[in-house]
Amino acid sequence: MSNLIIFADEFASSTTVPTADQLSLKLIIEYYDEFLEPYLFSYRTKENDLTINLKFSKAHAPHLIGMHYAPNIKYGRNSSKANKFKGFSGYSGVKSGSITKQTIKDILPKKPKYYKDMTKKMRYFFCLHTVLENPEGIYYNKEINSRSSNIDCDIILYKSMYGQIIHLGLVKAGDQYAPKTMLVEAKTYFIDGQTPIEIQKTEKSRHKRAKD
Repeated sequence: MSNLIIFADEFASSTTVPTADQLSLKLIIEYYDEFLEPYLFSYRTKENDLTINLKFSKAHAPHLIGMHYAPNIKYGRNSSKANKFKGFSGYSGVKSGSITKQTIKDILPKKPKYYKDMTKKMRYFFCLHTVLENPEGIYYNKEINSRSSNIDCDIILYKSMYGQIIHLGLVKAGDQYAPKTMLVEAKTYFIDGQTPIEIQKTEKSRHKRAKD
């Protein structure tokens, strides 16, 4: 078994893709808290001089990791049991230690696919801050590709890293965008045929709440 990665900065500076055994959900959340949630990412586009502002919140983290897959299948998408693994409840559960990888694995022990989907995202999660500092982008239309019909977002930012394409799907939330989903694919299923975004300038700044 490989050595467990304990610190978020070590995870963020990885030069190879970690194994699932090296990672804990708590580490992923600590990385999220340090490298994503405190920042506002802004992208000036060529189209009509539009700026895309992306802001993370603690409640977004569980869905990006994929903690909801197994609970939704086992308990039902809208059940109170499933909701414990989502949003701020899921975030708090990981922080407190009441939700771990084993907790998720034990929900559907005979259907490991959902657990494996989550751990694949965990392995590549350290790429996200690098993706966001210099991404490519598309305006996303789910009708274009039937394979991606279950992905519901307005924009996808992406970058090729370590033989995979790391995607972050965004949805409009007022005058900003919020992260909706993370996808890790070797092929361009979610990009082919979509309208590209010409990003002219990228800015990263700590938002006011993070400065307090």
